Amino acid sequence: MNWTLATADANDPSFLLTNLDIIAALELQVTGSAAVDIGNGALVATVSGVELNLATMTVTDGVTTLTGADVLSFTGTAALFAGTGGSLNGAHTVVNNGTIGFAVSGVTLSLVMAKGALGDGANAGDTYVGVSVALTDAELIGVSGLELYASGTLTGNAATDGITTLDLPTRMNWTLATADANDPSFLLTNLDIIAALELQVTGSAAVDIGNGALVATVSGVELNLATMTVTDGVTTLTGADVLSFTGTAALFAGTGGSLNGAHTVVNNGTIGFAVSGVTLSLVMAKGALGDGANAGDTYVGVSVALTDAELIGVSGLELYASGTLR
Repeated sequence: MNWTLATADANDPSFLLTNLDIIAALELQVTGSAAVDIGNGALVATVSGVELNLATMTVTDGVTTLTGADVLSFTGTAALFAGTGGSLNGAHTVVNNGTIGFAVSGVTLSLVMAKGALGDGANAGDTYVGVSVALTDAELIGVSGLELYASGTLTGNAATDGITTLDLPTRMNWTLATADANDPSFLLTNLDIIAALELQVTGSAAVDIGNGALVATVSGVELNLATMTVTDGVTTLTGADVLSFTGTAALFAGTGGSLNGAHTVVNNGTIGFAVSGVTLSLVMAKGALGDGANAGDTYVGVSVALTDAELIGVSGLELYASGTLR
């Protein structure tokens, strides 16, 4: 029943029915708090101020269509961990941080989940999840010798087969699925997540590598978190935790550099190169806990394209460098 219409004055002229604001598609709504664990610890959060909708509706992005899917959607204020190995405590009230990832609190989290109906053929039981988090100065934890802070939007996208529980090859394009054209009843929180995306942070970052040896603030960042095997033919990290990004940086490379308290400005050190408007690329890989002698070992590679970078901190000597800093 569309109780919004059924209890309106036009359909209840004798005012016998309590007015309700409940459309037909809506089955159940919960207001309060929630706790979520997505991807076996990839994103774990406790969320307050939740208005959670449960509904049955068709969800589509034009490629994947779930007919009469069970849908859950909510937005709230979260404390979360995003990375590898996160978990909830037994009471589902506290986030336990994992081995490597971002930990942050007081952020806005939006989530949509759709599960294929039992009568929906090959889609039966398949689960699609999209999540978006607005980050401010989120700190990377679990990597010694590397400080990294990220601000912007963290987005996650997962699709799981209902029978095998393995990842499906095609994820949902939540940008299209939550648009008004495909969600005319406005039951789904709007998400800007394309199908190709798994787990990514877009925005800005600040890094301090080697206790001031290379310090940078970086804009235009697309930061990817993944689990994969990394090898150069000599060293092999099996199932390593990997972080990778490229962006435009202001940086200091030398001795004694630092970030300001807000992680927005580079403080130059005593001697080294200072430059801005350069392209910085970084890859970090950390050995998995089950990877024998490699467990916990961290490898970081960074490359910076320099143009006319000035050496600072040496009186009586002017030196400018162009090329690649590694």
